[in-house]
Amino acid sequence: MKGIKTIAEYAILKWMEQEGFVRECFSIEFNGNEAVITDSENCTMKLIYHPETRTVFPA
Repeated sequence: MKGIKTIAEYAILKWMEQEGFVRECFSIEFNGNEAVITDSENCTMKLIYHPETRTVFPA
């Protein structure tokens, strides 16, 4: 994974990989500890990184 700027970005991208998301098929917009991913159908999912528990969960 190249171009990662924060631990939150790393954790969110790692979560997507572990859940079977193909990164190239989604646009990802990061904002602090959150990200919104959008697929080719324009459906979105918000992901949140919780730094205290070091977990990512969909919101």
